[in-house]
Amino acid sequence: MGRNKLVINLFGMLFCFLLTSCSSIPYFFKDGNHLLWKVSDENSSVWLFGSIHFADSSFYPLPSEIENAFRNSTALAVEMDISDSETQEKTAEEFLKEGMFTDGRTLKDVLPDSLWKTLDSISTTLGMKTENFLPMRPWSAATLIASAAIASTGIQQELGIDMVMLDSAYAQGKEIIALETPEEQVESLSKSEGSEETDGIAYLESTFREYSKLDQMIKEVISAWKRADVVSLQKSLSADQNMNESEKRLNERMFNQRNKKMKKEILNFLENDKQVFVVVGVGHLILENNLLEMLSENGLKIQRY
Repeated sequence: MGRNKLVINLFGMLFCFLLTSCSSIPYFFKDGNHLLWKVSDENSSVWLFGSIHFADSSFYPLPSEIENAFRNSTALAVEMDISDSETQEKTAEEFLKEGMFTDGRTLKDVLPDSLWKTLDSISTTLGMKTENFLPMRPWSAATLIASAAIASTGIQQELGIDMVMLDSAYAQGKEIIALETPEEQVESLSKSEGSEETDGIAYLESTFREYSKLDQMIKEVISAWKRADVVSLQKSLSADQNMNESEKRLNERMFNQRNKKMKKEILNFLENDKQVFVVVGVGHLILENNLLEMLSENGLKIQRY
């Protein structure tokens, strides 16, 4: 597998898996026609836009309100600049370093027989060779299965909101700001309690559960995103309320911890009066312990457009 293909697969899993559960609807969700929010302090503001990482041509052009806010910003902030070759190479290196066994074990050794059989069945359906998963830790196998499954539905990472806006930002000469490093994103997936790969196995099990209903889920998410229907998105993207401890730990790393870091970056933009258009996965903006809720705790004005 080529490095760029591997990177695309890595980012695919950020679309809709293992998202947090919804809470009551805060005031800043109720008004507005788009998944676009303006966050302001006394003398400056930034824009926050909820992205889908995979999309197709039917998403474009984006509404004029979004295009105008983007055009009038001097910088674009994204989770990572996935169009940058150095970022791609570093992400691939981290994925290979953290995602492969180095102690002689294989994926088949650590998985229950039932999970290995499911992996064999799903990977075959997706046109992937099961033996290629042997050196992979469970989380990296889950990542590749998830992204391949999403890609099989016809939507593409190359047409995802992030990538299209990155292309526009480069064309307009805007500053590009990465909110996270490749190491940080990979660590959120690769870290596991103890040596038994329990968190990674839980992620793989969750991926398999979602696989059977993926087509319908994606249709619902795309429809709700295009309508900017926050309530429907929360319903479609919310994780099972009965998460086990491994799933809770993974959820904490994938969303809560990352949201806290993104919040610090956004507060820094406001403190330095930077006119930034911030694009992050929509789950980071609408689900429990989301960025908007965290920023509201700092007394900032939040307005939906």
